[in-house]
Amino acid sequence: MGTFDGDFWIDPENKRRGSLFMDQDGTFLLEVEGYLFWPKQLEDKGEFWEQNDRPENVVADRWPRTVLGLLDTGESISLLGAIMQHLHGDLRFQRFALPSLVRGAHLHGRDDTVSGIRWQWRIPPQAAGWTQDPASRVEGDVAGVLSPWCDDRNAGLQLLLDQPSPLDATLTRSREYSSQLVALACFNAPPAATVTEVWVNDKWCEYEVPEQDSAPQVETRLIPLRSLTVPTFADWLPKADLIHPFPFMANSLTSILQLDGMILGTLLEGLHRRLYPKQRPLTGISNNKVLAAADAARKVFVDRLKEQGCENPDVANKLAKEALSHINEPNYHDRVMELLEPVQELVPSLFGPDLSEWVDRTKAIRNAQSHQTLRTFGEEKIQEYYVFMQSCRWAVTLRMLLMVLPKEQVLTTLRKSRNFHFALANIDQENLWPGSSALQSFRTSAADNGVPV
Repeated sequence: MGTFDGDFWIDPENKRRGSLFMDQDGTFLLEVEGYLFWPKQLEDKGEFWEQNDRPENVVADRWPRTVLGLLDTGESISLLGAIMQHLHGDLRFQRFALPSLVRGAHLHGRDDTVSGIRWQWRIPPQAAGWTQDPASRVEGDVAGVLSPWCDDRNAGLQLLLDQPSPLDATLTRSREYSSQLVALACFNAPPAATVTEVWVNDKWCEYEVPEQDSAPQVETRLIPLRSLTVPTFADWLPKADLIHPFPFMANSLTSILQLDGMILGTLLEGLHRRLYPKQRPLTGISNNKVLAAADAARKVFVDRLKEQGCENPDVANKLAKEALSHINEPNYHDRVMELLEPVQELVPSLFGPDLSEWVDRTKAIRNAQSHQTLRTFGEEKIQEYYVFMQSCRWAVTLRMLLMVLPKEQVLTTLRKSRNFHFALANIDQENLWPGSSALQSFRTSAADNGVPV
């Protein structure tokens, strides 16, 4: 980005000359002559200004704002989330840092609607599997028509919406969800877009963020990018909306074993809740009747305690109500067993000798970290957590990929994935499951499924 001069305003009655440019660290900056709004940190003392940096004044001044502008080139521009920088130096100028901007249109905030979006990642078109695909329908809250959007260097996607949608929701439910699928498929960090455009007022307008120019090339460690198609992405988007934010969680682990244990353990339960929302242990009876029976049991419990001299029946009532409120929901063990059944069929050795035992130990890790009951974290616990976090991360990744990719395709890919083989070898090296080899068992089971290893 070069330097762009023009008129800028928050209030159209107070337009100021200014310059838009990129700082040395890659930050978008706006510097205006005078003030788009009067900072609370500046008090007019008549002959001079006095700076008052009380926290409430600084916070109020640095609250994100939308700044609109008209460049000298005639181009409209929207500076979204502009944050006033600290007052220093020449107080005749006001400076803003800009997290994002839209060139070619005036949006009054991130809730303003757009009618389409398209973006590209740093993926060579010859490596992408969707560049020649026909358009596909996308259903869900951001319904529309999805198609390839590529040039001779980068591959991406375009979504034309059936109905206008807020900018933020559109970005999340299309570009970001698609990036999460690429991350799961590549078993790598989510890719950043090199260019993003939104359809506003019957034209494409560029949506820019500072880091887009430095987006790295996407590298896959699992599913070849040529295996991803436009129908795959179209199938994924409404499903990603259903299970949001779990793909983001799986793709943003910290490498801190205790924290990842809590994240992944929680993710497993939450993912089951989203994918199996109506699952009930008690069948043949409505859930309302079960809850009514539980309420009757609560009353009996409290009455019996009163008869036996309980001094705080209100506490007893609260405890009973909490204990019985989820009585007709699957427990953690049953949820995770059902959730991971497709993965176990694919890679049984990922869970050691017994999936049920694996689930119990994963639950224990989740509970220990959620309730902080583990007082020491020595070598044995490091070994245990490492094995379970390795297997758990692969398990949730594969489970989400199986939502949109055929089992046979995933199994064939795992057979060829050196990263997956190294993960199993690392699990074996810890010797947490003596007499059992995750890698050798996988090779055997893959061969039994007709996939040579």
